[in-house]
Amino acid sequence: IPLDDEQRWYRYHHLFADLIRDLQNTRQKDETAELHRRASIWYAHAGMASEAIQHALAAADYAMAVHLVESHAMGMILRGYVKTVEGWMQTIPPEWGSLSPKTNMAFAWMHLLRGDYAQASPYLERAQAAFSGPQMRPHLGDEDTSLKAEWLALQSTVLNAQEKPIESLALANRALEMAAEKDHYVRGLIYLGLADAYQQMDDYVHAVDAFQMIVHHGRAAANFLVELLGLTGLSAMALRHGQLHLALEIASQGVERVERSGSLPPISAAIYGELGQVYYQWNQLEQAHRFFQRATQVSTLSGYNDAAIMYAVIRSRLYQVEGDLEASAREIQEAVDLLQSGAPAWVRSEVISQQVRLHLARDNPVAAEMVLRQSGVSIQDEVSHKTDLIHIAYLRLMLYRGQDHQNDKLRQASELARRIIASAEAGQRVETALQTLIISALVRSSSGDTKGSLELLDQALGLAEPEGYVLLFLEEGPAVIPLLRAVLNHPPGTDRVKGYARKLLDAFPGYGKPVAPRARRPVKVAGLVEPLTPRELEVLQLVAAGDSNRTIADKLVITVSAVKKHNSNIFGKLNVNSRTQAIARARQLGLLPADG
Repeated sequence: IPLDDEQRWYRYHHLFADLIRDLQNTRQKDETAELHRRASIWYAHAGMASEAIQHALAAADYAMAVHLVESHAMGMILRGYVKTVEGWMQTIPPEWGSLSPKTNMAFAWMHLLRGDYAQASPYLERAQAAFSGPQMRPHLGDEDTSLKAEWLALQSTVLNAQEKPIESLALANRALEMAAEKDHYVRGLIYLGLADAYQQMDDYVHAVDAFQMIVHHGRAAANFLVELLGLTGLSAMALRHGQLHLALEIASQGVERVERSGSLPPISAAIYGELGQVYYQWNQLEQAHRFFQRATQVSTLSGYNDAAIMYAVIRSRLYQVEGDLEASAREIQEAVDLLQSGAPAWVRSEVISQQVRLHLARDNPVAAEMVLRQSGVSIQDEVSHKTDLIHIAYLRLMLYRGQDHQNDKLRQASELARRIIASAEAGQRVETALQTLIISALVRSSSGDTKGSLELLDQALGLAEPEGYVLLFLEEGPAVIPLLRAVLNHPPGTDRVKGYARKLLDAFPGYGKPVAPRARRPVKVAGLVEPLTPRELEVLQLVAAGDSNRTIADKLVITVSAVKKHNSNIFGKLNVNSRTQAIARARQLGLLPADG
């Protein structure tokens, strides 16, 4: 049966194919291995590496398989064929694999690029033995400087994983001296190590230069995957440094390259996710969801779960902003469940951060503290870009406890905030500084320092306005609303900052209607066995205003079924059976104005 118009490709009818396979197995079984070997050679000459390796393995010709894997494994890994490569790893006997440093380096790269140092260790040890063992030196050849330079680049990446950036820089620079100027593939890998080391040292300028060199070498080598690694790194750095418009520009360039190429390598999930982050911060949620969903699809197809975890965290955060804490809890539990199968440290920090937010929103500081204790980061640890989210979570916990008039907690919170801001400013981590300034303003407000609170919020607004941050303010909850209102009446504020404060106020769910802002914690009233949550109080106020369930859902950006659930909870807590009874009882308890 012909498969093309050039009369080059055909296939057998499937019944005939089954017949001749059966004949082969019964009459010429001993020749099968030789046929697989010949097929492997043919596929290799035709440029079909995966099929060539499969046939070499089927023939148990491990020498040929290792030779082919040496040439093609890294390219397959970067293109996203992780499960295929893992299958090769499991099939090649260890005694054959140990003879090939290049193969072991490829397998080690695969695990290191996924952030899994433990899985990479056996392959690193085998490669180390190949490079250091005297019996291996004739096999390697001292002239193979490219291979040795790649080995140094790999070691540099390992040192970064061990948080030893200075040692990493030294090895990476040695590798640069060794690698030929035209060896763009290896030089791109070396700059990966340099970029990570500079980021750990908060050296923004040199980190940007390193990522730009990765893009340069990727393009010079016509290696689309290496180029994407550079673009992803640049975009991620722009996000961290509060440059949302630059991140959008770089990530859009990466997405355009991906979609023009017609392939979906796993690194493209990061590019889509970075675009999602930009639109999320701008509160343009339709676009954000679209890019997060795309990132999740690519990540899942590639055998990774980073994007799926992050998207679950984002959904949890959005539900919390809307006041639907049950839905928020379901989403973060999904993220926790996915985390069990492994993920990079940065994803784990995102999950922990949202767990703490949600526990505090549900009035459970004990659970929040337990999660933080299990994070492996303490309040006393040095603040860095790797610990930012955890330290900010500690700050939120201190603020929560300080609201019960625990002034010592507020003083500790102010000190921690000072440390976080100092570290963030030194490393130009604008997003970290922004979050901390907003929470610090709430800390000052809770301690009665109105002037100090407004000064900090003015600072945050000045940082946020040029890039258009919105969700960062909404995520800290309705306690920010009175501070933003005060900014509007704060004489030192510029018209630009005040206009931005007004825009943020309008973005809060339900703001601008006859609804009092939500408190950070459940509203405790004498006469109620169980307090109303902030969302329930909002719904109650809209019910008193005469709004229908559909109107309430639209105003609060939640579903009608969620409104009905809130109504049911309100009726139960107030011990009533109707809207009219609920309004009367609420006025009696002082939850609503007596005059309506």
